[in-house]
Amino acid sequence: MSGQLNVYDLIEGRSQNTQKIISFYEDYVLIHQKSFAEITHDVVVMTKKLSSQLVKNEIFFVSLPNSYDFLVVFLASLKAGVIPAPIVSADSMMKSEYYDYLDQLKAYTQIQKILALENHRTELVRSGFEVISIGETANGSNPEQFLNNPQKPKLLPSHLHGQIAFIQFSSGSTSDPKGVMVSHKALIENITMIRLSLELSENSVLVSWIPFFHDMGLVGSLLTAILTPFETHILRPIDFVKSPLKFLELSAKLKATVWVGPDSMYRILSKNMFQEKLNIDLSSLKVCLCGSEPVLLDTFNQFKSLAAPYGWNPQSFIPGYGQAENVLGICFAPMRSHIKTHEKNKRQIVSCGKPSRDIKAQILDENQKLVKDGIEGLIWIQSPSLCSGYLDKDDMFKANCLGSWFFTGDIGFIKDEELYISGRYKDLIIVDSKKYFSVDLEQRVWNLIGHDKHVKKVAVVGRGQIGGDESVTVCVEWLDFLPIFSFRVREDFTNKIIHNLKNQFKIGKNDIIYTGVRSLPRTTSGKLKRYLIRDRVSKKQLKYSLWNIFWRSWFLGMMK
Repeated sequence: MSGQLNVYDLIEGRSQNTQKIISFYEDYVLIHQKSFAEITHDVVVMTKKLSSQLVKNEIFFVSLPNSYDFLVVFLASLKAGVIPAPIVSADSMMKSEYYDYLDQLKAYTQIQKILALENHRTELVRSGFEVISIGETANGSNPEQFLNNPQKPKLLPSHLHGQIAFIQFSSGSTSDPKGVMVSHKALIENITMIRLSLELSENSVLVSWIPFFHDMGLVGSLLTAILTPFETHILRPIDFVKSPLKFLELSAKLKATVWVGPDSMYRILSKNMFQEKLNIDLSSLKVCLCGSEPVLLDTFNQFKSLAAPYGWNPQSFIPGYGQAENVLGICFAPMRSHIKTHEKNKRQIVSCGKPSRDIKAQILDENQKLVKDGIEGLIWIQSPSLCSGYLDKDDMFKANCLGSWFFTGDIGFIKDEELYISGRYKDLIIVDSKKYFSVDLEQRVWNLIGHDKHVKKVAVVGRGQIGGDESVTVCVEWLDFLPIFSFRVREDFTNKIIHNLKNQFKIGKNDIIYTGVRSLPRTTSGKLKRYLIRDRVSKKQLKYSLWNIFWRSWFLGMMK
């Protein structure tokens, strides 16, 4: 597709369709059910409100939960020619963390305007934001309200005016989050690739909880669904976290054919299915996409053993690979096929299939030389849906380019034309010239102690200089209201971890850190920020503390 074709242009053509196409839930209770006729009517109204408070090509934060309001605001932004930058909503974080996050993003981007939950308006104004109103009184009657503000509006670079659909912030798992500028052309191209690769059609039925500020939630779920279009049911992330079994029950009730989620989603479902017998039928599922995080063979095997008795077909499991810099998708394993793995350094790595449509991938060594088939190296892609750069970070984006090729930041290999992802380059641990990935070591530790109710998260980071580590540090988030009485349990776990890792690493009791829940830095999508964990360990800011375990268990545990 070419020219200035806009995603909303494709939806506007369905404005006469009165069939209900998308549903939104809170606590698994249906709140809204909308047709294209209703959506397009509400978008026209919202466009007037946004146009009265923003100028064309102006960037603003959208901090809303998975809701009908988000859908209308996003589509109205496309119609109005203003640039939404979806970020985490206030109901997804502790208040102090949310405002710290906003302060950091504002300092990083210089974006001054925000559209957020109405009950945060006063606090946001105090924090220096201009709050966009979408209530009944925001009818465009005061066009000078924002334009006369002494602070200049944050605009796209002039050469990109009219081209960019939205700003997608990268996860920030290996560095500060980057504002990825996604063009209309790239967005439509990638959605088309996803739809064709996964054989999505008007007969598909999606049930999804992935947050809209994440590329998998916005592009992989919401936009792909309404552009195809097919029946879609949207949940809030917090409801999935609180009641994963209800997600399974709703999927069975609605005869869902499509799931989209990270590896951790299937682990959470497995843990809950193991604990309770269900009366469900999962045989309707045709596409269970797994991406965003490394796809682990252990996760698939565990989920298969628990879900198969409920009619789930293992061939519906589709490992995928993508990133925000390519809008979302890069490649997917073939439909209706058995999961394929290849052993590399005594690890079973899962295939993510061949690059899709016109996307190309190649593996280069650190000297940017092409490596042979099956040899591990740096993953570079060439793609028609590559982003238009990083907001205000053009030099950083160009540093990752080699002609028309872009370095993904990942390590992997190509075998029989299929791409295998080993892990993130910056999460690589090298000890005595041997390579290890944090995610594999974390899985080893989790397999040892993850069954215990106190263990909530495990992180493994290198100790020393990146690329030349001396050993590793294991961090365990521990939920315990009286941690002094579980001392012997932790001591036993420490000995098990040391025994398991001592053949590869010089590791002692001081290298195992037990800390309180939510102590380990995460991205807004829940990924571990291992570079920050490594830094805090080296500075002794993250250490074994009974007090930290105690107060975080009571404060955060009671809140949850």
